[in-house]
Amino acid sequence: MIIGETPQEERQKIIKDFQENPERQILIMSRAGEMALNLHQSDLVFHYDCPMTYASYDQRISRARRQGRKDPVVSVRLICRGTIEERIYKLIEKKKDISLATMPFTELIKELL
Repeated sequence: MIIGETPQEERQKIIKDFQENPERQILIMSRAGEMALNLHQSDLVFHYDCPMTYASYDQRISRARRQGRKDPVVSVRLICRGTIEERIYKLIEKKKDISLATMPFTELIKELL
């Protein structure tokens, strides 16, 4: 498991083991996962908590798809009904829609591609 307080040396050992062992699973707490962490060997990514912005969520997904990966990556958001995560998710989606609606056309095309 990697959390924000995980020392850099320990973090690198965990990541190396994950990248080299195809059967290895890894648990990363949300903030720790947003800080320069690339898991390009990931086939399946579960998100148990919502970040506060769509950009943070998008960054999480991008970290699993980087570095020339050709195989698909399945990303699953797990959100329980009636929780704060559900409310945050709905708010993020509204903010994303507003952002896309106000974005200049050229930027909108880039975002959609």
